[in-house]
Amino acid sequence: MTIASIRSLTDIDYLYYYPGKVDKNGVLTLDAKNATGWEGFQSISPSKVMISKFPIRGKNGSVHDNSYVQLLLDTQEIADSEVAQPLNQSQRYCTVFGIYYQSGIYALLGFTLKALVSDPYKQAFAPSITYMIQNGPSLITFKNRPEQYWHYFYDRDIEKTCDSYDPVDYLQFALQTSGIASSECFPNTEIPISTSRCINGDKVNVKLKGYTFGTFNNLSSTDVKELIIRFGAVQTGGVVLVGWKDTKWIAADRDWDENKYFGTELELDASAYGGRVVFYPSLANVAVIVGIVCGVVAALIIIILVIIYCYCTRCMVCYYIYIEYAVNVAIVAPASEKKVVTMTLNPSIRITLQVIFLKAGNKSIPSSYEVQPSQQLTQYPSSYAASADE
Repeated sequence: MTIASIRSLTDIDYLYYYPGKVDKNGVLTLDAKNATGWEGFQSISPSKVMISKFPIRGKNGSVHDNSYVQLLLDTQEIADSEVAQPLNQSQRYCTVFGIYYQSGIYALLGFTLKALVSDPYKQAFAPSITYMIQNGPSLITFKNRPEQYWHYFYDRDIEKTCDSYDPVDYLQFALQTSGIASSECFPNTEIPISTSRCINGDKVNVKLKGYTFGTFNNLSSTDVKELIIRFGAVQTGGVVLVGWKDTKWIAADRDWDENKYFGTELELDASAYGGRVVFYPSLANVAVIVGIVCGVVAALIIIILVIIYCYCTRCMVCYYIYIEYAVNVAIVAPASEKKVVTMTLNPSIRITLQVIFLKAGNKSIPSSYEVQPSQQLTQYPSSYAASADE
């Protein structure tokens, strides 16, 4: 969200989450160093990340727009989506799936996926909670247990069955580790024995791997819009918000009698909103990295223009200053009308320009000014990007 420079950061500027991945043996190890109570891992201080560090999706989205309607996420389209369809009797008998359905997590995952994938016509699906449970932890362990709460942070086995409540608190770690698959691949009627292949033998199509749940509190409607244009869907209360029209939210609400979701428009009010989103923590660094890269590219362009100008004008003062103070950039210029300019930024990065110059009278650069490559820059930026299609 937009953060004014005249105030300090507060809790509303952040998403809160618990980082952690399940290892290949099914063990999840949590750091209890900052635990403040006995309520299990929820008493461990969560990590936080600034909302404003996440890039806005698309080119034209703004919280100041009168409307923001995402592809296939208008009110009628919500009702037609895979995740909105009524539960069947077998799904209702799987208790642990029912918990995630009633909590709204099932809908949040499904509508977030629909918003983020590049082709929602083909790539969106209803998520398999049972796939996530099977890929969740089988054993919870803790490190750095605080002495005063030591006996509350004991190792615990997780029973992975439809009747077990053990997996309820740990779905976010399964999401970070293994992402989500479709309920067509793994029906939400039983916990699969293996998730290497779909139950029909097809290859598993995994989405949102590396993502997790982030919570927020006391946000204004404008702040919630900031979340929507960044993360696609926002769960608050019993609804999932996916856009807005004028003074109304575009929302997926639940029909409790038929156990299905439908699209509706809800009044946009001045309430303080709390809830959760699905997000990729590493994307918080992308905006900073892109800014650094753009700055370096701009600097390189300026340097190249200076080189061309100096050679074209035979500007001796400019040439001398550039040679003496060009911050580790070396130039090689053979004495001919076809000049080859080589810039060495790093042993693995060389930029070579071939410039054809017009005659400039009898002016020329004396051979005493020819310079051989010497110093080199030792650092250069790298970038990282992630997508919902992982």
